[in-house]
Amino acid sequence: MKTILPLISSILFFIIGINFSFGQEEEPIVNVEYYSPSCLTAPEGFETRDGFPGYINISTKSSIVLSLVKNKTLVDAEAAMSEEYFTKEKVTLVSKEQVETTNHEKGILYKFKFQINGEDWLRYSLFLGDLSNVLWVNANYMEKYKSVVEEELLRSILTTKFNAK
Repeated sequence: MKTILPLISSILFFIIGINFSFGQEEEPIVNVEYYSPSCLTAPEGFETRDGFPGYINISTKSSIVLSLVKNKTLVDAEAAMSEEYFTKEKVTLVSKEQVETTNHEKGILYKFKFQINGEDWLRYSLFLGDLSNVLWVNANYMEKYKSVVEEELLRSILTTKFNAK
């Protein structure tokens, strides 16, 4: 367990440390808070942990983290996903597509590739929104575990039910 804690800390720093300007020119004042992971069906083997804002699978070092971005829209989130953002955050865009969740909510799904401590990682970022808020769901996994977790993570995040009210 001690060897996994630094890795979890690195993942959280990478996820939390991302500065989403949502299209603002100046340093933004964006209200972001964690969102209850109970709004989606976790993949088998994923669990909640004290101090971790989502679901985690210790054996594959995979995670799902949900954040609510207040006073922003899906249009703002899409505008923030620019080449400048990708370069700044050291991520490579693999794909982007319009999706519909199992709850019939429309969203945007991005897939990114990045590195943490020399290891290759992949991330799905799902954005769902209404007129006032954006739900940002990140599913992170090591590329070496792709064959084991990717399909399960994608299926899971597409079960997200967003209701910011």
